[in-house]
Amino acid sequence: MAEYSGFVENFNLINCYVDTSYYSIIENTIFTSKFSNEDEQTQRIRYDFVVVANPGFKLKPEFSFKYSTWEITQDDFQPLTRELNLYIDVTAEDFQLAGINLANSLVYEITINNKPHYIFLLGGFNDYKLVFRIYEKFSSDYDGTYGDDNLRGLPFSASVRDKYGEPLGYRSLLNDLMFTAEGEEDLEPDINNSFFTTYYVNINTLREIKQKGTVNEELIINTYSYPIKFNDEQLIESTIKTGYISSEIVAVIFKNNYTSLDIFKFTVPDISDVTECYVKIPFNSDINLEYEDIKGKTIRGYITYEVLTNTTTLFITDEEKILYKNIISIGVEIPFKPAGELKGFKDIQTRLAYEEPKLYIKGVGKSIKGNYLKGFIKAPNNILKDELDLLNNLLSEGVFINDENN
Repeated sequence: MAEYSGFVENFNLINCYVDTSYYSIIENTIFTSKFSNEDEQTQRIRYDFVVVANPGFKLKPEFSFKYSTWEITQDDFQPLTRELNLYIDVTAEDFQLAGINLANSLVYEITINNKPHYIFLLGGFNDYKLVFRIYEKFSSDYDGTYGDDNLRGLPFSASVRDKYGEPLGYRSLLNDLMFTAEGEEDLEPDINNSFFTTYYVNINTLREIKQKGTVNEELIINTYSYPIKFNDEQLIESTIKTGYISSEIVAVIFKNNYTSLDIFKFTVPDISDVTECYVKIPFNSDINLEYEDIKGKTIRGYITYEVLTNTTTLFITDEEKILYKNIISIGVEIPFKPAGELKGFKDIQTRLAYEEPKLYIKGVGKSIKGNYLKGFIKAPNNILKDELDLLNNLLSEGVFINDENN
């Protein structure tokens, strides 16, 4: 029975996989599955032959595969010469086509048993996802039309029967798959095998999700808008996936499972008779510090974000040791749903404020000018260079605080 599983016998999928997910009419749900050089095939390829780049990689525009006896490469696919109109339902059987513009499709025309057949690369070539389908010219517009030709969709496997007509299983019509994706070599392995992914998205990406409707509401947990600007070198492009199913929406993911970001750095002045010393951070309660342990030193604050568990830890250190370490809560509630509902975006306990971190010291100096802060604060976005130079000059000289309570 194993020889009639309908599985592909020979393939080489470099940094990519074949998505064999399918919609079950009986269960009214999508079952996700895939196979690659690292993963065995568990489901046969049905009506959609889908190749997806691994996170952080892009598909090369050169590929090849065998369909029945035809050797097919990227050069065989040509622009449409007629209007393509397919009868599809992206909420059910045709979920792989959500967001795809059929007008950009490419086609390879072949004749089988004196009947025209069309292998479509639906939506054309894409860096992240390729969707192939095959249709035959049919007597009625069963599944759509290509110009004046009525179409009927065909599976990428054929049923096998014994001499008595009893079903034995399936054999794959696809073989010798050769697809390659290229990308960053230092991307950490995804220990969750792409099933759960944290995406770092901005408001434009959220709008695109809402407008295109390609991310199912039940699976919106696969997206997350983090309210801190991470460095570009910590991120890499990838499409948003639900399970193994890739959408057409491009976001960015983290290269590493752990990433850090500096929040503040202060040089602590030497002031006499200090009664209180604390750091005020917008996304956390005030953090009290032992002044005698840090006076005259430089203290640094940074967060470490664990991507796989969505956990953020705040560290405050001096030149020698950790002064403070604790988990903090930043935007733990998903701030967006495809239906348009905003949730938690005004919650001051979980969202990052615009205010910069500050160091407060209460004490008495030798003179009023001794009551100052010295160091640097992370510059606001879009600040002019002249303004930034002026701010740096002021900070390097110390900032005078005229406050009787301090």
